[in-house]
Amino acid sequence: MKTVKKGFEMIYLQKYIHIFILLALMFMSTSTWAMSDLCIAADSDDLSTVVKLIAAKADLNANCENGSKPLIMASRQGHMKVVKALIAAGADVNAKQETGFTPLMMASDKGHQEMVKALIAAGADVNAKTKDGYPPLFFASGKGHQEVVKALIAAGADVNAKEETGVTALRLASSGGHMEVVQLLKKAGAH
Repeated sequence: MKTVKKGFEMIYLQKYIHIFILLALMFMSTSTWAMSDLCIAADSDDLSTVVKLIAAKADLNANCENGSKPLIMASRQGHMKVVKALIAAGADVNAKQETGFTPLMMASDKGHQEMVKALIAAGADVNAKTKDGYPPLFFASGKGHQEVVKALIAAGADVNAKEETGVTALRLASSGGHMEVVQLLKKAGAH
């Protein structure tokens, strides 16, 4: 009799697991698929789809992979037309992903000079910091993106910002061997 009872318990347990999985899939389909289209389109430079989704009132600041946002994804990839469309539609230029990265940080890291200027013109915070305390200037300086560094300084980036261990943009530029950037930072008052 105990074997029969255990067999029924197992059948019921399997049914509950199956129902739970179906409910989870239904929840995922209603909560994530709607936003994933904009994330995918922004990441892949599919401007026509981005424009259609904007017209359909897609959430411009929806969470994508790793808590990213469509504007962050497009900024990282250098998709200028998509970035401009998202900004014009009202995407948050200071949106942060889970680690604190913003669209301006992504564009600065990748050396996308014109995109950096467009984001700054749209109100991006040049002194925003990641969870580790890194502002956009750190990314541009560490990679030697001279024109981006110029744009950030011109927009008021703090050339003496430090993260918690004391790292500065000047130190990153120097350790990376980017002497032109070192000179730009020093000229702007970095020490």
